[in-house]
Order: sequence, then C-alpha cells, then structure tokens
Amino acid sequence: MFNVRASVVGGLAFIALAVPATAVAAPATVNLRVEGPTSTLFEGPITTDVREFRFNSGSNQTPTTCDGTSATGGPAPVPVPTRGAALAATTDLGVTLAGQLFSFGPAIETINGVDVSFNSATNDYLAEYFNFAPAALGACSTEIRNGDQVLFAYANFGAPALRLSGGPALVAPGQTARLTVVDGAT
Repeated sequence: MFNVRASVVGGLAFIALAVPATAVAAPATVNLRVEGPTSTLFEGPITTDVREFRFNSGSNQTPTTCDGTSATGGPAPVPVPTRGAALAATTDLGVTLAGQLFSFGPAIETINGVDVSFNSATNDYLAEYFNFAPAALGACSTEIRNGDQVLFAYANFGAPALRLSGGPALVAPGQTARLTVVDGAT
C-alpha cells in the first residue's frame, strides 16, 4: 500500500536537504573615518553585518539594504557587510545622517548637521575610499573585511587619502613625536 502522507513528508525532507541554506558573511570590523570640510566627524572601529542603510535625520528615511549583491551593484553572490553598512552602523552610536538613497548607496547631505553635500563651486563632495584608494563601487556594493580601512572624506574625486605612520600611538602633552604623512594608496 502506498502512503501518500509519508511520501510527501519524505519528499519535502529530501528537498530541504538538497537545497543549501543561503549563506551570509560574518560581521566585519573595520576602521571607519569620516572627514568633513574642516574636521573629523567620526573615527574608530566599527563592527557591522549586512544591514539596512537608513537616514535617521531629514525627510528621506526609506531604508535600503547594503549587502554587496547585484541588487546594489555589487559582485557578491550572497549578502555581505559593506562600506555603507559600516557608515550606517554609526547611527547606533548617535551619529545623525541625512541625504538621499540611490540603488547603489547613499548620497550624504549632512553628518551631525555638518554640510557634506556636493559643492558646485569647489566640486567637493563626500568622496569614498576603500583601503586608501578611491572606491570603484558604491557604498552598498563593496564588501568589507576585518581590518579594512574605510574613509568618507569631503574632497574632490581622486584626491589622495592621506595615511599617517610612525611615532608612538599616544604622545603626552609637551612631548614630541616624529610622524610621516603619505598618500595611502601608494
């Protein structure tokens, strides 16, 4: 005698085992620095996973998922943490972001009330860098990994991202230290 119920349940179990679960990358911790026109607006380590990018200030608060897949212009076959997700994670620390969202990521207008929108007189805007090189893809398109350097800097396209090296990590007031500033990409 043929048991229809057992066959359906057994068939569903086989299908469930045959289809792999969607993989999602592990969270990443990166050094994130955000430079405004005259001061550093944020600097520090940020740990993030795949997350929605949502402006927490201004009129456009519709979220978009920053996951590095083709839906956001990225090459990742599965959702991964991105530079946009790292920036979005700063809102958990009280940073306010306002701007417009596009399919490949955010166009930031203000950070903590500081204007970082495109300036047509100077051509400055919030340029994006990844490991000290100008970013090739949008903020929601580039996968980040532990130890990456993520920089958003109010500058012209292609301006060098400066890297500081040398000296001790901390210097007491009145003490001297020797540091070197170089183009981080070269």
